[in-house]
Amino acid sequence: MSPATTAANSGLKVKHRSVGAIVGLNLVTLGLYSIYWWYTINRELRDLGRRRGVDELDKKPALSALAYFTGPCLLIPYLWTAVTTSKRVDTAQREVNVKPLGASLPISLFVISAVACIAAAAATGGVLLGLLACAIAADLAAMVYLQSALNKAWQAAGVRPEPPSHPDVAPSTA
Repeated sequence: MSPATTAANSGLKVKHRSVGAIVGLNLVTLGLYSIYWWYTINRELRDLGRRRGVDELDKKPALSALAYFTGPCLLIPYLWTAVTTSKRVDTAQREVNVKPLGASLPISLFVISAVACIAAAAATGGVLLGLLACAIAADLAAMVYLQSALNKAWQAAGVRPEPPSHPDVAPSTA
């Protein structure tokens, strides 16, 4: 994960995130990282909307994170935030002159995740584990897709990934 960087001449603070780190952190934290990630990408989209005067992006990230947190327990808020956030990522890409990757794939993946979770509630044994694995995989795939799209948008906006810093490594004197 890179530290927050500022887009050139814009003052916009965003992160160019590693999709591998997103997957890893979600697995290690048993999905809790996804709630934080959902909040931060929605905050970054809101900030871009405010900076550029795009009302469609200027939404409340805390409400989006709360709706995402409910997951399939409250299906409508979960799917609503999945659809609206996916569309906002497309809008952000258009705003910085990047061809949008499209919102239909991540939306479809979030729907698959929700359906698999609901089906898992009625399943037992190996079917239960299979459905939960499907739900997790679909959710992670949608997150990777959205983050890849955001990384392209932030790069077009002037944000470059920062090289990893290694403060404990002294420079060589050769």
